[in-house]
Amino acid sequence: MGKRMMEINNETFSEIRWDEHEDFDSVTDTNIEDQSRWSIYKSCVYKQKSTGKFFKAYWGEGATEYQEGQNEYWSFTEVEPKEVLTIVYSNVKDGQNFKGFID
Repeated sequence: MGKRMMEINNETFSEIRWDEHEDFDSVTDTNIEDQSRWSIYKSCVYKQKSTGKFFKAYWGEGATEYQEGQNEYWSFTEVEPKEVLTIVYSNVKDGQNFKGFID
């Protein structure tokens, strides 16, 4: 017998997103991925307790009170943890530093 596919509908996605689903826990903070004049697009990674799989939730929210309650796109995609080397830039001790005002 083939493996049973999980089904996610709007109600289930909402429960997961608000940490109200018994089989999913968020494992990252919610991040703002993008924004437009009318929408803010966010993401968060969740772990499914029953399978140990990870899923990235992506959704849009209205950017102002006038857009609240409108239909927004969402997705729920299986992902895997991956260690990544990140380069950051820090100030040089006694390095050059320029300041001013923008006209």
